[in-house]
Amino acid sequence: MLTNGSKPIPSTVRDSTYVLDGVLDNETELPIAEQTTDTAGYTDLVFGLFDLLGLQFSPRLRDLADQTLYRIDKGIRYQHIGPLVRGAIQPRLFLTHWDDLLRTAGSLKLGWVTASLFIAKLQSSRRKNVLTRALQEYGRLNKTIFILRYLLSEQVQRRIGTQINKGEALHAFRGFLFLPNEGKIRRRYHEEQLNQASCLIGNQPSQDFSQPSTLEELSAILQFPKLALV
Repeated sequence: MLTNGSKPIPSTVRDSTYVLDGVLDNETELPIAEQTTDTAGYTDLVFGLFDLLGLQFSPRLRDLADQTLYRIDKGIRYQHIGPLVRGAIQPRLFLTHWDDLLRTAGSLKLGWVTASLFIAKLQSSRRKNVLTRALQEYGRLNKTIFILRYLLSEQVQRRIGTQINKGEALHAFRGFLFLPNEGKIRRRYHEEQLNQASCLIGNQPSQDFSQPSTLEELSAILQFPKLALV
C-alpha cells in the first residue's frame, strides 16, 4: 500500500516484493523516513533491507501474537516475554557478510538494481544462498526490535494505524473516481439514471457512440455487466 507512489503489480505477487520500489523511486522533495504497510507488505527480507537503507519499516502485522520473536543469546532468560521469544538469531551470518549487505544497500540506493527485482531473485531460488540467509537473519533482528517497540508504545500503534487508514482512504477515493458508487445507479427517475450512467462513457476509448436510450444499451456500449439499480 503506497501513498507516496503508484505502481501496477501482478495480483499474484506479494506486496512486499514491491514495497521498497515506491520509497526508493520517490521523486518529491520530501524525504521518506518511515513506511507503513499491512501484513501483505512484510517479510523478514524487507525488514532487513529497510534498516540497511536507513529507513524505518513499520507494518501493521495481523495475528501479532503468532509472530516469532528472536533472541541472540540463548542463555538469557526473560521474565515476562520468555514464551514469545521462541527463535534464535545467528549473528555470525550477517556479521560475516556485512560488506556484501552494505554493497547490496548501495546498489539499491543508487538505482543500479530495483528492489523488486532483487527480492524476487532471492525468493525464486529453491535453495537459499548465503546472502539471502544473512539478510533474513538481520531482518529477524529488526522485526523483533520493532514488535517489542510496537507492543510497548501506544503512540507507535496510533501512528501506524493512522498512516494505514490514510492509505486505505486514498485507495477508496481512487476507486470512487474510477467507478462512482461501484457502478450502482442510485437515481429514482429514468432520465436521471441515464445521465448518471452516461458519465462512465468519458473514461472509455474514443469511438462513435449512439445515444443510449436504456440502461441495457448503455451497459453494452461500456462493456460492463448489467448496471445495478438501488
